[in-house]
Amino acid sequence: IYSSVGIGCLLGPFVANYFTNIDRVASLQGACIIAMGINAFGWIGISSASSFPSLCLFNSVRSFGGSIIWINSTLLLQKLVPNRILG
Repeated sequence: IYSSVGIGCLLGPFVANYFTNIDRVASLQGACIIAMGINAFGWIGISSASSFPSLCLFNSVRSFGGSIIWINSTLLLQKLVPNRILG
């Protein structure tokens, strides 16, 4: 189960990187919004998983979305918050 989470966390930001641009805040926000849907789909799949492989698959999907949210929201904070607050 942990390795399926790792696979999703590794692949999520790499895939999202192709569709986002650090200079366009809207693309980062859009990636976070889409990733929330991916995350929800993963949780729904986990709740209805009938076998261990399907549980691992949906767990990867869930962590795929969660890692996109984590990375892109961090980039948004660094981009939007004034430098005096960043530390």
